[in-house]
Amino acid sequence: MKLNKIFAIALAALSLTACSDDDSDYNTASGVTVEMAQATFDIEENVDMFYIPFNVTGDANGMINVTVEVKEGPANPNDTNHPTIPALKDEDYIITSYSINVPAGEHVGKIEVRNNWEQGVINDDRVFTVTIIGAEGATIGSQKSTVVTLVNVDDAYTMMLGTWKFKAESAFGDGPVEYLLTMKTPDPVTEADYYGKELYAFGLMGHNFVFLPFNFEYDADTEVVTMSIQSGTLATTSLINFTGFGKCVVAGNSIYTKQGFGPDIPVTVTDYSKIEVDPSAEWFLNVMPYPAMNQILGFWDGWTQMSLEKL
Repeated sequence: MKLNKIFAIALAALSLTACSDDDSDYNTASGVTVEMAQATFDIEENVDMFYIPFNVTGDANGMINVTVEVKEGPANPNDTNHPTIPALKDEDYIITSYSINVPAGEHVGKIEVRNNWEQGVINDDRVFTVTIIGAEGATIGSQKSTVVTLVNVDDAYTMMLGTWKFKAESAFGDGPVEYLLTMKTPDPVTEADYYGKELYAFGLMGHNFVFLPFNFEYDADTEVVTMSIQSGTLATTSLINFTGFGKCVVAGNSIYTKQGFGPDIPVTVTDYSKIEVDPSAEWFLNVMPYPAMNQILGFWDGWTQMSLEKL
């Protein structure tokens, strides 16, 4: 049995660069130019913060202030091989400042951009253009613009990410339950062996450390998603102490028999938005000793008549 570690990515803080009101701070040396570092710039949409570079050529004796503007496109939605659509300002991305100061002695300026990645939505690559329209303390070179492409990274796997409403009946006769679960992937770097093959729906019983583990497969030829609820694997991100049981771990499984855990529970996925489970299937959170995990000491909870709907 494996213990999967899910790491959250902290959002970087936005930083704005203010312009100086003192003209004496600006460069007065001649022969200083600014221009975009490259004609095109591609970045995957799941990169939270990124920087579009521009170059400063020459020896400046003071600060240079560069002003940029952005426009949608150019995009080509009719390209059958690689369709692209316009990227929308403040919807698909955010420019944190359109006025960038470059101190004397530095030769690269950075336009800071934040991606607004809509997880789990497959779309064409999105395109916008950044153009230098002003330069205080320098002249603008011939390469004024960069065409930026926000490259789609979503596929059938990431289409499952997001918030789901979990509905079920208590396997112990306590009535119906309902939880909001957040579907996540393993970390693609530290858990590459599981990325693309497993998904975890966090939030069972209202706890952010308890999850419903799924197997995931996708057949590109038939475009069919196959998923199942895992049996006999860990269902929490940490060990839990249960009174009377000592240090134990919670393991999720279907009906437990003397022969061992039951098989994984197949589910039906519809339009990446509904997960239906055989109403006769049951899935339990079992309390087991760790690290032996060789017997069931008790049950924490369990459900039947399970279903999930994406919000």
